[in-house]
Amino acid sequence: MVPLIVTLTHLLAAVTLASPINPPSLTQDLTTSLLTRRDGPTYTYTAVTNAAANAGVTLRDGEWHYLRLCTPLEGQIPEDDVQRETGCKHFYLVVGKVIIKNGLFSGNKRDFQGSVYHVRNDEDDGKWYWKSHAYEAYGYQDILYGGRTTSTKASSSRLDALSTAWVEKWGTYCDQNEARCFGYYHYMASLL
Repeated sequence: MVPLIVTLTHLLAAVTLASPINPPSLTQDLTTSLLTRRDGPTYTYTAVTNAAANAGVTLRDGEWHYLRLCTPLEGQIPEDDVQRETGCKHFYLVVGKVIIKNGLFSGNKRDFQGSVYHVRNDEDDGKWYWKSHAYEAYGYQDILYGGRTTSTKASSSRLDALSTAWVEKWGTYCDQNEARCFGYYHYMASLL
């Protein structure tokens, strides 16, 4: 079944590239377009690379890095000094690695694969909890490069344990300037 799909895909590509008709809606050469999409970096890698470049850092394959994400206030009134000073309503820690993805149909793509860690306050009981999930860059978030780290320091089991320790220490503390996502980011970054 797989050889049939590959053969049909190659046939379709050959017919498309050999077609003498160039639809007027295409503004560039189709071959260039296909190769560019196939071999270019991912959006996430580009966003992280730009943040690193702003800090004077070049990303290299296999390196581990951490970042601070910020969800901007976007016209909302700041609730505290941290929001007033930073212009952010929520902060996240991202820890990840620069990789090259190799795929039959996707080609070679540089990517930044990592995890997002952050804390939230439960409005019902006032306690803090932490969460993590796979990282994907979004245009509405500001990215600030944090620094390089190691695979040992960036291991998910270690970061999970550190997150749990932070919640146990600050989980019932009421001071929003200490026990909040900004404090959590600084605590975690200091250990990377």
